[in-house]
Amino acid sequence: MNPIIARNQITEGGPIILYHVENKLSETAHQSSSTLVLYMKRLQQVARDSGIVILLTSNKKGERA
Repeated sequence: MNPIIARNQITEGGPIILYHVENKLSETAHQSSSTLVLYMKRLQQVARDSGIVILLTSNKKGERA
C-alpha cells in the first residue's frame, strides 16, 4: 500500500493529506525501550522509507475528546 499512497500524496498532486500509521494502540507508559514505542518508531520509519512525506497520525485506544 505504501507505494500507492506515496504516489497519491498531496505533495505529488494527489488527494491524500495524512497517513494514519496505527489505530487503537494501547500504550500505558512512554519509555524509549518499550516494545510499543519501538513499534511506532518502526512504522514511522517504514512510511518515510517508502517515500511518504505527509503528516503521520495515530490514535490511542480509549482516548475521548
